Amino acid sequence: MKAAAPTSTPWYCQGWPWLLIALPATAVIAGFVTLWLAIRSPEAVVVDDYYKAGLAINVDQSRSQRAHALGLEGRLSIDTEANRLDLHLSSTTHAPLPETVTLRLLHATRAHIDVTMNIRRTAEDEYTASLSPLSAGHWYVQVLGTDWRLDGEIREPLHSPAISLAPSE
Repeated sequence: MKAAAPTSTPWYCQGWPWLLIALPATAVIAGFVTLWLAIRSPEAVVVDDYYKAGLAINVDQSRSQRAHALGLEGRLSIDTEANRLDLHLSSTTHAPLPETVTLRLLHATRAHIDVTMNIRRTAEDEYTASLSPLSAGHWYVQVLGTDWRLDGEIREPLHSPAISLAPSE
C-alpha cells in the first residue's frame, strides 16, 4: 500500500503570501495618495523671503505687547445665518478705541482664501460688518489697531457663539 501524498494548496489560497504582498502594496497606495495631495495643493509652505518673515516676528510681538499694556481684550461673534460679525473690544486701562480696526481671517493652510477687512465702530466698544460664509477649517483671527494686535482662533464648525481675542504671548 502506498502512502498518501500530502495535498498542497495553491499559493494564492494561503494567507502568508497575501500578507507579504499587502505590505509593499500599502506603501505604493500611500505613495499615490501623497502624490495626489501634493498635486492638489501646490502652494509652497515656505515663503520666498523666509528670512525677512522670521525677522518680522519680533515686530509682531511689539504690537501684542502694546495690546497687553493697554489691557485690550476682544470677543468676536459670527452669525453664519445672517452673514454678519460683531466685534466687542474692551480695555482695562480705558484706552480710547479707534474708529476703524482691521480684521484678518487667515486660513491655516490655504492663503488664497484669507479675508482682510476694515471694520467701523458702531457703538462705544462695538464693531459690526457683513461677512461672506467661511469655508470649513481652522482659521486664525487678527484684529489690528494702529499699534496693537489681538489674536484668536476659529475651528469649524463653530462650537461657541463667541471667539475670545487676546494679545499673543
